[in-house]
Amino acid sequence: EVESTVAQTAQVQQRASDLRAERAAKQLSRLTASHLSSLVDCLRIVARANGGRFPGSFAEAEAMSSAVPRKIEREHVRHIFSWTNHSRPTETELTGISFSVSARSFEFMPFARLLNAEDPPLPFLRETTPRQLPNGSFARYYGFTAGRVEEATPRDGNFSDWEREQSQGEGTRR
Repeated sequence: EVESTVAQTAQVQQRASDLRAERAAKQLSRLTASHLSSLVDCLRIVARANGGRFPGSFAEAEAMSSAVPRKIEREHVRHIFSWTNHSRPTETELTGISFSVSARSFEFMPFARLLNAEDPPLPFLRETTPRQLPNGSFARYYGFTAGRVEEATPRDGNFSDWEREQSQGEGTRR
């Protein structure tokens, strides 16, 4: 009976650990999507202020932000570029994991030409490193020129194929 109780306790502890990992993964996913959405919104503001042209890097975006006509929008854009979003203390306490997301968590995708707001919706910003999910698969968020944010979770873990499909027919991917 003692062996059975020990085995049951181990199962309960493993399940609790799995639930914490799942909760942390969901929290990180929400935090990442939220931060990326803010970045994409700001980059669209920068593009509008520059004749529809999207920047190709954060350094270029920072320089281009001076063209944003309204001071309050310009300050907001610069704030978002430098802001770090942290997990809430209550989530950290529940999961035992603390994490943060900033502009450094993302990278501009390589294109052979500059992107413009008139282009079809294309992914142009992505998480720098795909996140491993509790089930062993990988996920990565993408920001699109039209403003949407999407999480890709290719079954085979091949993000290159997913990226190619999203910009199919454009001839813009390097």
